[in-house]
Amino acid sequence: MWGLVGLIFTFEMAIAAWRLQSFQTTNAELASQRLQLSVKGVRADRADLTADRLNEIAVAQAMLADLSLPWDGMLTAIESARTNRVLIDAIQQRPENGGLSITVHCESFDGLVEFIERLEHQAALHDVRLVSQSLIGIEEYTVRAVISADWRKMR
Repeated sequence: MWGLVGLIFTFEMAIAAWRLQSFQTTNAELASQRLQLSVKGVRADRADLTADRLNEIAVAQAMLADLSLPWDGMLTAIESARTNRVLIDAIQQRPENGGLSITVHCESFDGLVEFIERLEHQAALHDVRLVSQSLIGIEEYTVRAVISADWRKMR
């Protein structure tokens, strides 16, 4: 009986070794083919790139860089300018002109003015301005406002 178990075990080990060798061979062939395709692709791509095409690519990359809002710096600047009297409702980017709109609620107009002044002192922002404001409530009111600002390119 132990002889039969040993024979089956040996047979299973031989099949596993064959599968491993087959896998390694296939993996090496695929890696070789991938390398050949990538080298051919690079050569073909480089041949197709003319000076005009490279210029178009550079212009497109510059446009993308101009359209992307640096969210980390922007959120840090806005949050460091915010006081506990201001509640930020929304931040909306305007990438076409390098700006953003900030919609806020504040307990008083003085708190809103303080927030705007603090935004003006942020290095990431310039041309901070109050676009609109309204009072919500009658006896106890809240100031709702939209503030516009432009972001500085920080590269």
